[in-house]
Amino acid sequence: MLASEDNDFLIKMGVSRKLLTEVMYQQKAVASDADRSTRRCLTAKETIKYNVANAQ
Repeated sequence: MLASEDNDFLIKMGVSRKLLTEVMYQQKAVASDADRSTRRCLTAKETIKYNVANAQ
């Protein structure tokens, strides 16, 4: 329920839905032996692409 509210807030604030589907839903908080990927910071280019920041 809380995650849904967070997502709704992000969308209402104008953050791109693609951020949720292309980045946030693909990341994990904890790495496993089989997959070492975890959460990461967006690049400067991604902040513009996903409408997180509008200044360069």
